[in-house]
Amino acid sequence: MTHTTQLPLLTPPAGFKAVLMPVAAALPAPAQAATLLEQWQSNVDTMAGMHADSVLHGLHGVVIGLVLLTLLLWFSQRRNIHLLNLLMLTGLLIGLVGLDGRSAPGLAAEHRDLLQLIGFSAFGAAGAMLSRRFLELDRHPGWADKLMLGIALSFLLIPAAPALKPELPVLAPALALTLVLAGTATTTGLIGWRTGLGGVLAFQAAWLLILAGSAIAIASSLGALPATLFTSHALQLALTTAMIALAAALSCASRARERLRLYTLDRELAAQSHQLEALHQTEQMLSHQIAQRNHELENANRLLRDTKLQSGTKIHRDPLTGLANRLLLEERVAHGIVRSLRHNAKLALILVDIDGFKSINERFGREFGDELLATIARRLKGIARAEDTVARLGADDFVLLLEDVFDTDDINRTTAAINAELGKPFKIREQKLDLSASIGHAFFPENGKDADNLIKSADRMMYLAKSKDELPGTNDTRGACPVSDHV
Repeated sequence: MTHTTQLPLLTPPAGFKAVLMPVAAALPAPAQAATLLEQWQSNVDTMAGMHADSVLHGLHGVVIGLVLLTLLLWFSQRRNIHLLNLLMLTGLLIGLVGLDGRSAPGLAAEHRDLLQLIGFSAFGAAGAMLSRRFLELDRHPGWADKLMLGIALSFLLIPAAPALKPELPVLAPALALTLVLAGTATTTGLIGWRTGLGGVLAFQAAWLLILAGSAIAIASSLGALPATLFTSHALQLALTTAMIALAAALSCASRARERLRLYTLDRELAAQSHQLEALHQTEQMLSHQIAQRNHELENANRLLRDTKLQSGTKIHRDPLTGLANRLLLEERVAHGIVRSLRHNAKLALILVDIDGFKSINERFGREFGDELLATIARRLKGIARAEDTVARLGADDFVLLLEDVFDTDDINRTTAAINAELGKPFKIREQKLDLSASIGHAFFPENGKDADNLIKSADRMMYLAKSKDELPGTNDTRGACPVSDHV
């Protein structure tokens, strides 16, 4: 009989069986274990599907919320960029419904493929146009603007891809163009960031998310990444998150645009205020200049009036002798005629012509003759009464207008006084001269009814007296001769 020696450490304790045996009895047989494993795997798949459905439904809800928000923004602001964002979100929603079969279990596979083609085609085309508008590439046409237009046109041609290449996966062209669009938008976003556009960082983050999600989706479809819940839905997660970031970018851009508009309005208001202040200052300056100009005009008008008065006085006076000229004489004659008719008196006009005055001018000069004429004028004024007028018609012809004359004796007395006064020697520049004069007279109304006719009548009488050498009281009518050359 063989005895087996047991090691104390390998021998189970006495109470171990009491605990272990019930557990061992509860364990299933190998066949039962396989069945339980299959049931557990089924439960795990079911739970995973339920979680995936919840995630997808949540993503769809987010996109729908963004669609409604963008729709409100478009109605309130009527900006084309919000309309492009709305088309982009709508295309994304249609593409997600077609991409996830559980979201629309009643659709056939070909219908889901069509939804993917239409949805992602609209998403990409609208995204390219939105990026072009957001980055203001259309304002500065160049290679970036042309590239964005080309990408948008390429996305519109995606629905025709299955007909050209049936062997290609449905999303292959869309994912490839999405990579190109995301890379281009991220690169050109640097231009907007450099020029200071609002919301550019959020815009670039959105396209980087789309770039990453598209890359993960392509790698997962090619087997480069294991098929997990994350890799299977990375594209949906990335697109939805990117649209949230893009909404933030548009919001930042709107605020920046509003700030720019307010800043521009402030600048315009400041410029207008400055212009108004400048206009106010100009108005004050013009008012001051107008007041100064008015003052100058008043002074000029006053000076003009004074000049006219002085000129009027000068016009009626002979500048050499200060006697009345022919114009004033005619006015005095007209006035005297009215007086004579009113008072039944006569008006007499005496014409005095200095004999030999031309020879005096030729011998002694013009200035000497002017001094002689001024002296003769003073002597004639000394003869005339206050109501009489002494005038110089020109050269050496003088006129005395006598008012209130009643007979020829008054004329004779005045003529005698003239001859007596002119008969006195004249001393001019140390030269002593004796003068004589020829005199003629006329009466109103017998010899004329106006100044011109009276002067003509007196002139005829004067020449008649000269020719006969018969005027009483006159000196030698043949001229004046100097008595001596020196005093």
